[in-house]
Amino acid sequence: MQNKLNKKGVAEVVQVLLIMVLSIFAIIAVSSYILNLSDSLESKLSLVADCLMQKSTATKACYNQNSKLIELKLNIIDPGKLILKIGIGEDVFNCGTDISTCSTCNLREGNQKIYLPINQEFSENQKILYQFNTCSSNELKVKACAEP
Repeated sequence: MQNKLNKKGVAEVVQVLLIMVLSIFAIIAVSSYILNLSDSLESKLSLVADCLMQKSTATKACYNQNSKLIELKLNIIDPGKLILKIGIGEDVFNCGTDISTCSTCNLREGNQKIYLPINQEFSENQKILYQFNTCSSNELKVKACAEP
């Protein structure tokens, strides 16, 4: 009779230990998932915050018929890690402090002009797209440059 009681006590202890081990694994799995989720959320929120705090703008664009260049006027605020992507039809330009696909794309603080060579026919009132960092794109209508 005592042998039966000992076996029943051991079975209950084994059950309790299995439940504890499964609970620990579940806690570890859930916590690692939450930590990964919070890291992902933090990186997404930092991109949104960057866009909300982005104050740089493109103010005017004009096309010079003689030189075949587009003159883009910018107001750059805090060019630290700024990347400017410009799309003109099929031509794409990347400007920034670390990268540049055109010689005049060195971004600095304040008002400045950059000149973009284009390899296509261009007419007045066409639009260019520009984007700072990974923020949403903006459109700017291109006018003819005033002749000096």
